[in-house]
Parts: sequence; C-alpha cells; structure tokens
Amino acid sequence: MNSTFQGKKMNTLALKRLCFSVVFLTIIFAFLNSVILFADTWTNVATQIAPPARSLHMMAAIEKNKVLLFGGYDGAMAVYADTWLYNGKKDTWTNLTPANSPSERVRAGMAYIGDGKVLMYGGNPLIKFPMFATNVSIETWLFDLAANTWTKLTPANNPPGLANPSMCYIGDDKVLLFGGAFPRQNMRSNQTWIYDLSDNTWTKSTASGPSARASASLAFLGGDKAILFGGYDGVTQLDDTWRFDYSKNKWVLRKPSVKPPARYNHTSGYVANGKIVIFGGRADIISDPNSNSEVMIYGDTWIFDNASTTWTQDMSSPSPDPRGSARMAELNLNNAKPIVLFGGASDVATFGDTWTYSASLSKDTAPLVENVSVPEHFVLEQNYPNPFNPKTTIRFQLPKESHVKIAVYDMLGHLIETLVNQSMTAGSFSVVWNAGNHPSGIYLYRLEAGDFVQTHRMILLK
Repeated sequence: MNSTFQGKKMNTLALKRLCFSVVFLTIIFAFLNSVILFADTWTNVATQIAPPARSLHMMAAIEKNKVLLFGGYDGAMAVYADTWLYNGKKDTWTNLTPANSPSERVRAGMAYIGDGKVLMYGGNPLIKFPMFATNVSIETWLFDLAANTWTKLTPANNPPGLANPSMCYIGDDKVLLFGGAFPRQNMRSNQTWIYDLSDNTWTKSTASGPSARASASLAFLGGDKAILFGGYDGVTQLDDTWRFDYSKNKWVLRKPSVKPPARYNHTSGYVANGKIVIFGGRADIISDPNSNSEVMIYGDTWIFDNASTTWTQDMSSPSPDPRGSARMAELNLNNAKPIVLFGGASDVATFGDTWTYSASLSKDTAPLVENVSVPEHFVLEQNYPNPFNPKTTIRFQLPKESHVKIAVYDMLGHLIETLVNQSMTAGSFSVVWNAGNHPSGIYLYRLEAGDFVQTHRMILLK
C-alpha cells in the first residue's frame, strides 16, 4: 500500500512538473514573440536559387509565408513571363513553371484575393520608351497555387487597359484597383474599381478621391481598408496620403504633419495593427527649366500609422540599395519577417536581391493583428495562459472600425493598467499584458468598443 501511495505521489509530482514546464514554455514563447517579433530590421536573404534580376515585375502574398512573383523587365532586352514562389519559412525561391501562363508583361497590378490565390490585371506586354508608344492589356488572370495554374478570367465588365495601376486586397475575396496610365494617350486614371472573386465581376466605384495618377503605392490596412501614397500624375510626383473604406465606398484624405518626399514607382506593404511600410521610389528633380530633369532614386523606409495619422522614417541599417520599381509583399502578419522585397532598378543597376523587413510596434502591449478577415461579431476571448506568470495574451475581434479600450482592474474595480486605447480597424487582434510588477490575485480585464462591453477574469499566480 505504501509503495502504491508513493507511486501515485510521484506521478502527481511529475504531472505538476510537466504542467509547470508547459506553462513556462508558453510564457517564454509569448515573451519572445512580444519582444523579438517586430524589431525594425532589414535583412538581406541569401538564396541559392532566385529569379533573374528585374524591375517592374508583379508580386503579392498568396498564402501564409508564401509570395508569388510574375514577369518583369531585366533592364536590357528581356521581358519575363515566369512565375516564382518565395517560401518565407525556408527562405527559398522556386520556379513554378505552370502549364498555362499569361504572356510576357510588366507594370500590371497584382493582389492577394484569397488563400492560395492571386489576381493580376493590365500591364504592358513590351518595354518601349516612351511608354505611351506601347499597348496595354485588359486581361484579368487568376493564379491558383494548389493547382499551379493560371486561368484567364472573362468578367462581363472590366477596367480600361492600364499600366502601373495600384492594386491590393480589401477582404472577403475582393481587390481594390486605383489609377494607372493610359499609355497611348499619355494620360492617367482617377478611377476606382472593385473586383469580386465570388461572382467574377469588376465594378466601377462612384467614390471620388485622389487625383489621376499611376505608379502610386496601395497597401491593405486591415479589415476592408487600404492606404494609397504618392504616384505620378503625368507632370510631377505626388506626396498625398489617402485611405479607402470599402464599406463606406469612400476615399479619405489623411493629413500627416510629416510625410515622405513626393515619389512614384515606390513599393508598400501591410505590417500590422493599422500600419503600412513604403520603400524606395523615384522623383524627377528639375534643376534648370531649360534642361532635362534629373532623377532622384530613394532608398528610405517609412512607416504610416493609421491610428495617429503619422509617417515615421525608419533609419535602421543595413537596408536595400536605393531603387525604384521594386516590389513588396506580405509573408505573414505575425511572422518575424512580415514583408519580403525583391528586385528593382536604379539608373545604373537592375537588382536581383531578396530582402525581408520586420517593423516594430511601439511596445510589447501593442495589439497585433491575428487575422485579416472581418469577424461577424465583437468577441473578447478568455486570456491564455490562465493562470499565468507574468505575461498573458488577450485576444479580441472587431467586426467594424471602433475606438477600442482594453483595461485591467482589480476585484474592487480599481484601474490597474490600460492596455489599448485607440481607434482600430476591423479584424482579429491580440494584446499581451505583462503583470510582472503586480501581486498574485484575481484581475478583471474589460473590452469597450463602441456600445460593446465585456469583462473576463484572469488569475496571476506567482
């Protein structure tokens, strides 16, 4: 009997040790995520195989940790029609060689449109200068990664033939397209179009907003929103910032006090938590009205925060060489390398290098985007782990843009700490509470978002 009791006691002790180890590892993992996950960093990725150097190509996220690349120009004679896949977990490029493929082209628009799928529209089949001497495509193509197949779609209506339109995902299998150039007329567009994969339709939006332009950057912002910056109107480069709200069918001019220098042919991507990043680009500098303009090639990195309407320059080093016509795409919103950049060109070189960029949030309690799809309801989930020591993660969902407040209280209702107090787009988010300076006990955490209010309990056990 005594040996049986000792065996049970040892099993119980082993189980307690195992549970403690699991909780400890969970806390360490959460800590590493919150500290390391979003440090401002450009990293030059060395890959054994990579696409040939190019610019004016197309790139978009296609599924978690994977990015698709198509076409582009080698800077000399060749226009490509190849399809490449970048794997962010393995840091590898693979030439997919699908059986069916669009013809060679540059300056098309491309965007993620659902898990494993990418949409491409427009572009030039040839490189000629001046650009208005070339034809443009009015084709809509869909790439399906699982089938490794390009399919030419035949929607009943479509935008006009455009070069350098701006395109990005805006949720629910939809893509936003703005602007672009009508090369034969040497004119720019100010049209807004929405493509819906569910019924294979292009719809021209009635929303008024940015002036006519091409070569602007357009990046998904979370929920059903996007941020557009800069571009070229046919005379000069631009420096305005616009937000598009799909649910409101509305463009809104944002007016930051500080902003990047005017530019075009730059590239952008979604970082997390209502933030986008832009890199590089070109600007025409006229030093003498009687002479040809000089070209400025940028190599700077800027972060736009939608909540505070601020642009902040990231001065971290190293970073890619100055270039225009590179392309960025998102790998994974909660990955240590959320953005990948490939290619581009300066006046003296065409690049074939691969870079990844990770952007920091302001502190480890800043909310992180968990999912880009729009939830149906407000939800405040139970924290995990619980009990915890000293950090725990609180997840919540917003079906629409809301001013969000998440605060921690003691059992008497006294405010302990405010974790979030800002306007946020629709989406699924998480926030980490570090209770290292607080005693063990039961705490309440409360979500207030518009008229929605919900409270849960959590246990800090030191």
